[in-house]
Amino acid sequence: MTDHAAVSNKSRALLFALYLLSVISLTDQEAMSMLGLRKDEAIQRFTKGLKTALNKVNFLRNYDMVVLQALVLYMISLQGRSNHDAVWVLSGAVIRIAHKLGVHRDGETLGLTPFETEIRRRVWWQILILDSMYATTSGMKPTILPSVSDTKIPTNVNDADFSPGSTVIQPREGPTEMVFLMVVCQVIQFIRDHPIQDIEHLLLGGQDVEPGTAEYFAYQESLNKLRLVAEEFDANLSQIEKDYCDPSGGPLHVLALSLRPHMLQEARTMATPYHETPEWGTEVNNSHDNFFRIWLSHNENAVSLYEISSHGNFLYAFKSHFHLDSLLFLAGQLVDRSPVGSFAERTWRLFDRFYNYHDELWNVTQRLHMQLARLLLKAWDARETALLQIDAPIDTPICVPRLKMAISQAGLLSLNQRSLSSQFSNGGNQGSQFGQMQIPGDILPEISQTSQVPGDWSMLDDCQVMDGQNPVLPLFGFFNTSGSW
Repeated sequence: MTDHAAVSNKSRALLFALYLLSVISLTDQEAMSMLGLRKDEAIQRFTKGLKTALNKVNFLRNYDMVVLQALVLYMISLQGRSNHDAVWVLSGAVIRIAHKLGVHRDGETLGLTPFETEIRRRVWWQILILDSMYATTSGMKPTILPSVSDTKIPTNVNDADFSPGSTVIQPREGPTEMVFLMVVCQVIQFIRDHPIQDIEHLLLGGQDVEPGTAEYFAYQESLNKLRLVAEEFDANLSQIEKDYCDPSGGPLHVLALSLRPHMLQEARTMATPYHETPEWGTEVNNSHDNFFRIWLSHNENAVSLYEISSHGNFLYAFKSHFHLDSLLFLAGQLVDRSPVGSFAERTWRLFDRFYNYHDELWNVTQRLHMQLARLLLKAWDARETALLQIDAPIDTPICVPRLKMAISQAGLLSLNQRSLSSQFSNGGNQGSQFGQMQIPGDILPEISQTSQVPGDWSMLDDCQVMDGQNPVLPLFGFFNTSGSW
């Protein structure tokens, strides 16, 4: 590893943030080949280096653009592997630091150089994207921005087209390497400009709303507004795609083009009252069934993005949005719902797809992974029995025999399963948490010691709070401005 003795603590923090995010983008095999370390060991090492550098800087008092960039990269690295609520709190601190630095004001207005103006735009908009995402996973509204915020969307330009000495940065016409960020920025801007109220009522499908009542008309108004917003979103983003995307431009452009249909599918699924769904009267009979329908569709869309991103080197970015509590909720539903039918079949196919992409789930020595495995095996026993009773063919999911073997090898097959289903279905709300990542001592010889860092850093280690009743809504929440679930 490079000797960092001559590097300032602020620059050191940025370096370790870059190292950390780079390692997260690697596979286990790539990390071992390039670094001679397991991926989790490298993540621990660079996380410790970053935290130590920020501690020495005392970042809550002594901050500048370098420190802000390090914090933003660190927030990106925490996606999918940390406590959502703790990271959302951190995002609030990062927004306040950016505000104090004036990053919410566009550099052109402040008379800054073109290079500094562009860097500030990229940092500010990345902060907005992260805050929207982490607010969603915490069941909260995005942070209210300063009223004078006027920082423009980043320029459509390749990195090679500008430098610190640039006197002007000329935007390109057509596709660039900024394509994905340009699309995401437009999505965030649109959503902030078009808040949807009463999202809970929409998700529940108008539960217990009597026709002709004031509540019924309010529900219909919200429903119509969501449909209109979806149509406007479709039109706006279609134009952005024409301006910036090239279907033949490679995996990044393909990913950018996949966002609009993905999000429209989410909105249209929500905008369908449950009595108008094809499953009405069979699989869907109440608001609880409707929520399961929406959540199943959402996760199917999420795995579809995995499959699209796997054709480039961007699978890690979409896998970082994975939430184990979501799968625990679905597994609990498999236990409590009918073991046969279209929803059951779709859910079992979905689990095979998730296990295919998340090898860590096979490690049943992790408590929540074990709980998920036991729920699935309990649900499969019921499904197999039901299929035998109706003399239907039995198509065993790929994950089932592998989970049985994993549990058997772990010596945990005899553990009691009786209390599991109530934890993750039908109103159960049993909280649990990943064990925090333990950082071994003296793994960075060039960093002497780690003293107390401002803030509760331990909450930002590898841990997630699992809520089986109210799973996080990573994409639905883009439309959520009405509070928590």
